[in-house]
Amino acid sequence: MIAYVIKRKGTRTYDARIRLGDEKRITQVPLGCTNRQVAEKKLRELLDEREREAAGLIAPKVERDAANKLLNAHLDDWIAAKERLRDDQYVAGVRGRVLRLIEQCGWRYARDVKAEDYTRWRTGSKLSPKTLNDFLTSMRSVLNWMVKQGRIGFNPLRSLDLLPARDEKRRPRRALTDEEASRLVDGSGERGLAYLVALTTGLRLGELHQVEVRDIRLDDASPKIAARAATTKNRKDAVLPLHPGVVERLRAFLAGRYLDAEDKAFEALLCPRRQFKRDLEAAGIPSKDAEGRIVDFHSLRYTFCTNLQRLNVPQRVLMLLMRHSDRRLSDHIYTDTSLLPADETVRLLNLPGGQAPDGTSHIPSQSLVPAGQNGSQVVTVSKAEEAAQPLMNTGDCHILAFPVTPCQTLEKVGATGFEPATSWSQTHFRYIEMKANRTSGRRLYFFVARGTEKRR
Repeated sequence: MIAYVIKRKGTRTYDARIRLGDEKRITQVPLGCTNRQVAEKKLRELLDEREREAAGLIAPKVERDAANKLLNAHLDDWIAAKERLRDDQYVAGVRGRVLRLIEQCGWRYARDVKAEDYTRWRTGSKLSPKTLNDFLTSMRSVLNWMVKQGRIGFNPLRSLDLLPARDEKRRPRRALTDEEASRLVDGSGERGLAYLVALTTGLRLGELHQVEVRDIRLDDASPKIAARAATTKNRKDAVLPLHPGVVERLRAFLAGRYLDAEDKAFEALLCPRRQFKRDLEAAGIPSKDAEGRIVDFHSLRYTFCTNLQRLNVPQRVLMLLMRHSDRRLSDHIYTDTSLLPADETVRLLNLPGGQAPDGTSHIPSQSLVPAGQNGSQVVTVSKAEEAAQPLMNTGDCHILAFPVTPCQTLEKVGATGFEPATSWSQTHFRYIEMKANRTSGRRLYFFVARGTEKRR
């Protein structure tokens, strides 16, 4: 063990230099006094404290100091440590949830945090399992950080389990029908423009609030709205194309307002907060249907995705416009299947028994050939050069033939019993019967131009 006091270089104050037991480094501790006897007394007290800490009789000094510090102060230290490592949205979310737990569970100091208190609060809460898990995860993050800093010995909430929340849908939403969307846009005055932009771009309410005038690029070759990374949910820049009809309404709207480039374009239209619900009521749109599905501002994004699905947009384009990294979000979460054309699709199916969707009978392919000894299957040929290539039948009884035009003179070639193609092919092509294939035993037939019947 090493323990002595020395004067700090260039000053009159004393410091203590200590190394206990198996410690490899000497620790220099400022004593803050100029009297040597006082410094040596403080050194003895410091040695006594360190030895009791090493023996486990008392908690470390950092932990003892932290025990007398309010949880709110620890939370502020956590924010200062994390604000440069995590995005603002994450830090703000954790801060809000932890402050709510501190208040509603009655926690003031770290020693007050108990698993029983949180379990009691969770049992009486009406929040969804996913949200409750977010509260527990946020509080654990702060407590784990305090453990790493030596402020507490262990995390008192470490033994709690998360609630099962897989595939949970707390607030099932529905998309608006075309008629409902028209009533909402037309009956909401100037606010209808903000709703129209959301219906045709899929912008969320928070993202639409942050759209600045400079983000609306109407004079580009392809008009668009630029969603900045600082405003989007996934923290990525996005460029959203605009419908031509929306472009004209936006141009007229911005021309009538004196806004700077950095002003929020739709902020005045989206306030107050509950205005959307009142606009729904004015348009005669129920906020909840018979199945319990609700309609809120985020339903406009559901409507945008559902309308894209109704247009049979390619999946990759759909993901691009919705800004989804997983196609399952677009297909299973944001698509209202009740608005998909299921009935119309079923009506287009061909019924068994030769009846078409419109009630007429299908015409068999043999009816395209005049009555004769042998019926021919239809083979579509677009160029005469292609017909000069050998055509080999794949079966024992079906022979490849060109379409036969009615009212043409038919002729047989040799003893094959097949009808040659007429019209333009009658004067240029004829059948050549080949010998039986030695391997399969089948007879091979192909077309060649007249005068080129050389054996191949």
